[in-house]
Amino acid sequence: MTKKPSIAVLAVLAPLPIIFYLNANFNVYPITLIIRFLPAFCAPLVAPISMLLPKTHPIDFGAYLGGQRLFGDKKTIEGTFAAIIVATGLGVALSEPLVGFVFAVGAMLGDLLNSFIKRRLKIPPGNYFPIMDELNFLFFPVIFALSFFSITSLDVLILGVLTMFLHYLYDRVALFTGFKKREHIDIIIDK
Repeated sequence: MTKKPSIAVLAVLAPLPIIFYLNANFNVYPITLIIRFLPAFCAPLVAPISMLLPKTHPIDFGAYLGGQRLFGDKKTIEGTFAAIIVATGLGVALSEPLVGFVFAVGAMLGDLLNSFIKRRLKIPPGNYFPIMDELNFLFFPVIFALSFFSITSLDVLILGVLTMFLHYLYDRVALFTGFKKREHIDIIIDK
């Protein structure tokens, strides 16, 4: 598997100047909503880059529950901390460091919850879990947002639709860069 990390990082960072430009010049909804949630969107995109490290440590330390791993080898301490640090840094850049940190932690908790549920359902790591794989990292940040600002049903709908679109887009990037071997639809058809 060929990995092209520079292309993957570029694909993650490329939309940010456009989003910041739109916010600075137009400051309109839903751009402002999207910008507030950038740390939550950013965290799960950073975590897989830890696969480039020569050695990583599973966050569940290899523990089992009911004959299944808690989370699996792909959920690493290094990836989780890198995601939280980078997303918190994005929160600092947005002048909302606490929101950035809380959303980053929330996004990673949602990702771990998704992996935990997949292991209980005996879905192997890397295999597709419809809807949950797209929206898992948004669950806790949306709940945590209520502590910082008001959030409406329309906000949640916009974030959900945007998340589905971004997941599809970054799935294409992951396939192209070699971070992913197969499309989700291939995995569903093989079952």
